[in-house]
Amino acid sequence: MGKFIRIFIAIVVVLSFLIWAKSDPAGAANPGSTGEQSLQSGADLSVPADQDDCQEGNNKDKEKCKCKENGKPKKHCGTVNPPDDDIDVCEKGDYSIGGAAVLDVKKLQDRSKKDDCFHAKSESSESVQLPKNAGPALSDKIVLTSVGQGSTIKICFAVPPGKTVKIYASGTNGWKALGTQVKNGVACANVPGTSSFVLGGK
Repeated sequence: MGKFIRIFIAIVVVLSFLIWAKSDPAGAANPGSTGEQSLQSGADLSVPADQDDCQEGNNKDKEKCKCKENGKPKKHCGTVNPPDDDIDVCEKGDYSIGGAAVLDVKKLQDRSKKDDCFHAKSESSESVQLPKNAGPALSDKIVLTSVGQGSTIKICFAVPPGKTVKIYASGTNGWKALGTQVKNGVACANVPGTSSFVLGGK
């Protein structure tokens, strides 16, 4: 009887070991790995989450650090951040508005007279009613306000393939076509002043 009990216990031990090995193959193959992982986890937890080597003076010029400020990602740095759909423009340069249009700002009104910033935002063009035969609106509506006299600004839209387009500006008598230049799939027109703009065509 004792012999059968010993055989039974041996079978239970072997089965238990096999079940444990199947449930934790990494631990069974490498018994030290679980402890090493725990030590690594503890080491990782000992470092503050917001601390990285970009804080060091010599590393600020590294490629990965150029889009960080005080350990946090800079806004509009790299390609992961979509363009703002609501901005203030106070300097010369190119500005993307909501991914719908680009403003090419060559000149702003004289800064010595008053603040020369203007405001730009994109809105839905669902309510835009362009003139007959103009076709539908093909872009979001871009609203520019406080554009100073004497500013030199172009607004540009990407042209959908196969479309004949013009840029339209809103006025007291509805939407009016602007002198539009189309080149390499981009339509541009001079901004006459404060107004709303949209790309239309068919």
